[in-house]
Formats: sequence, structure tokens, C-alpha cells
Amino acid sequence: ELTYATLSAARGREVENVLPAGLLASDVRSASLAGGVEIAPRFGLIFEWARVKQGELYTRREARLGTRFLF
Repeated sequence: ELTYATLSAARGREVENVLPAGLLASDVRSASLAGGVEIAPRFGLIFEWARVKQGELYTRREARLGTRFLF
């Protein structure tokens, strides 16, 4: 099946070893949406969007677009 959709979310804490400060704990939140659409019986397009925020350390955003072929 080439047509699908997925929604996910997560929340928690992560501990990083940051030198020279030592261990640093921070809140982590993430969300993503992914899916695929069938264009032909064996060919489809896939996409994904995601965001991860780790405290004040960083925020990562990503987007992907691709193809899927069944063989």
C-alpha cells in the first residue's frame, strides 16, 4: 500500500554530556507528520515534516520529499 499518513508527537527529558560543564538535562519536544500518495500502481510520492526542540540548546526543523517504487 503506497498511500498512508502518520502523525507522531513526543515529550520527555534528555541528558547530554556537555564539556566542560558536565551533565545538562533539558526538556525535549518533537512532532512529525509523514505520508505517501500513490500516483500509479507501483509508484508514489512520500513527504515528511518534523520539528524537534531541545530546551534552549537548539530547534531542528526538517522537510523531506521523495519517491517510492515497488519492485
